[in-house]
Amino acid sequence: MTLEIFNHFIGTLGVLAIAAWLITLVSLALKSSSSYAACMIKHIKKNHLGLTLLFALMATIGSLSYSDYFMLAPCKLCWYQRIFMYPIVLVAIVGCIIKDPKAGIYSLWLAICGALISLCQLYLQFVATGYADCSVVGQNANCSKIWIKVFDFMTIPSMALICFVAIITVNLIQIKTK
Repeated sequence: MTLEIFNHFIGTLGVLAIAAWLITLVSLALKSSSSYAACMIKHIKKNHLGLTLLFALMATIGSLSYSDYFMLAPCKLCWYQRIFMYPIVLVAIVGCIIKDPKAGIYSLWLAICGALISLCQLYLQFVATGYADCSVVGQNANCSKIWIKVFDFMTIPSMALICFVAIITVNLIQIKTK
């Protein structure tokens, strides 16, 4: 598989995740007036750890593919995002196995921290360009450089942000909705 094909595949998944997130927000708004929306929220609440695992696993496989298969060295901020994403996979797996109701809370806090780092890197890439020349793992790893741009808007930190926001949304629905 080439990098271009992989980028379009991952980008398509990202766009689908954004669409699902928007549908979820509309469902939350219409929960009391629509039986479909109420059913969707009920399904998310019931399967929140499985959905959390799905999003975290997609992000983990994507990041490992970029670094280990396509040999793109992750920058310092990418490493920090990985530090918060990878444990979500384990927390969700263990939470599913032992049916721990607090696993969603643990995943939520990890995702919030990761999302903040993603937002910081997006700021560096699109607003304060050229100010973050951090080379932790090699000369090529620059936090503000855009290595991948899919569909003319989606970069690696925005893909991570999409997964973090999806995890946050799913787990907030589990915690906050009645």
